[in-house]
Amino acid sequence: MSQSLSFLTALSLLLGDVGFAAEAKSPKPLRVFLNHVTLDADKVVSSLEVFCGSVRLRGVVESKAEVKCGSLVVEGAVNGLVRATCAQVDVRGGVGERGIEVRFGDVNIEGTVRGPVIVTGGNVRVGREARVTGPVIIRGGTFRGDASRVEHGVRVEHRFRVGEAEDALIGWLVGLILLALGLVAFGWCVVVFELAVVAFYALLAFLFRGALERRRELFPTENLGLDLLAGLMVCAAGALVSLPLCCTCVGLPLLVLGFVVAYWFGLVTLAYLVGNYIWRNLFKQPAGFFGIVVTGLLTIQLSRLLPVVGGMLGILYWLAAVGISARWLFESWRARRSPPRVSPTPPRAF
Repeated sequence: MSQSLSFLTALSLLLGDVGFAAEAKSPKPLRVFLNHVTLDADKVVSSLEVFCGSVRLRGVVESKAEVKCGSLVVEGAVNGLVRATCAQVDVRGGVGERGIEVRFGDVNIEGTVRGPVIVTGGNVRVGREARVTGPVIIRGGTFRGDASRVEHGVRVEHRFRVGEAEDALIGWLVGLILLALGLVAFGWCVVVFELAVVAFYALLAFLFRGALERRRELFPTENLGLDLLAGLMVCAAGALVSLPLCCTCVGLPLLVLGFVVAYWFGLVTLAYLVGNYIWRNLFKQPAGFFGIVVTGLLTIQLSRLLPVVGGMLGILYWLAAVGISARWLFESWRARRSPPRVSPTPPRAF
């Protein structure tokens, strides 16, 4: 009985090992879409498909490798055909007997290709250490490098054959469509982000409306030059104070938090000032509190998106916002410490 049990146990372990080995020896295909992937040297895939991406292949591809609108660097081995459309192929390892077919792309060979290399609408470069056992055929391109490394010669044709550019044209059209969709999606993301920022600062204005109105009483006339100077001085002082605060666990985060809160409140105040100026001088009609704040916020956020001066305006907005908050805190502290003004009482008539 014990011998039968041991036999069954050994048989099950053997079958398990065989099943595991069969599962380990069955590689899966690799598909890359809009991404950059590096396949390690110990990885083996059955096939490779790349669309609008780039792959650095250090492992092994058992069958074909196809690239459309991207790039492929072969540092390992491709046992099947390497086909590329609107892509660049660099061979530093080895390619099998089916060779390389590229349409509207360049090929750089520094390794071994055991088959033909056919390139339409692109250039081929063969290094000194390369070895190509098949012919190199180039249509509508140029050859550079050492022709003696090509065993069956190099043939350069300056004409395209009818129908060869169909896949390339489809690849270009699909790539342009994806690029346009990506730009539209990026634009919508920017719009949604800016609207979210405006909504956040409008909420801050709603929460601190009383503080904004009290600040307007402290500063009947605004001086942005003093605000910029105050913001510059506060940032310089913060940089000096941050050095000893780095030794503590709480000081530096509190300093950063203080700057962030000062910037938020100062930017809301700056938006109110900008919106008030726009409504009084450009529209020449009164507006409500939130209309003024939203107008100022939209103006500030849109001006930051300008190509050249947007970054400089962002720095000026930061300094002005921090300076506005610093001056408001200083004037509030001074108003609390100063004794209240007593209006003179008129003399009593007898």
